[in-house]
Parts: sequence; structure tokens; C-alpha cells
Amino acid sequence: TACLCFFNMAERADHLVQPKEGYHWNRLSLEKITRFLDSRCEQLQVIHTASFLHQAFACNDYHNPGSYALVLDFHVK
Repeated sequence: TACLCFFNMAERADHLVQPKEGYHWNRLSLEKITRFLDSRCEQLQVIHTASFLHQAFACNDYHNPGSYALVLDFHVK
């Protein structure tokens, strides 16, 4: 099992590349990332952090709407 955490992701078809001074502030595509990872693991669970906190703890003021956790399960043979 692995957990990958992303802080700037959105439910969009393509990554949004945003150059900002000496670096990039890119918004990653949830669709592209999950498609890439789905074929490499047995099971993939997507957790939108703000939605999870709202449902589990009635937290309505989480500061980052672009935060996601992806939980990957691998079958070891």
C-alpha cells in the first residue's frame, strides 16, 4: 500500500502548466494521474481532502481545495 498526497490537483482533463518567476506552479490533472496509476496497481482510491474532512468531522473551512490523497494497493505475487 502507498499513499501519494498532492496539494495542487483538480478534476480536469489536462495538467495546467503555470510558469511563475523561477519555477512552475502547476495544477495536476486528477484524470491523467489516476489513469497513469490505475494500470500499475491493484486498487486505487481517490480521497479529496476537503470532502473527507467535511464528511468525517464536519470541517467546513479546510484551506486547500486542491488537496488530494491517492491510496494505491498492490498485489504481491
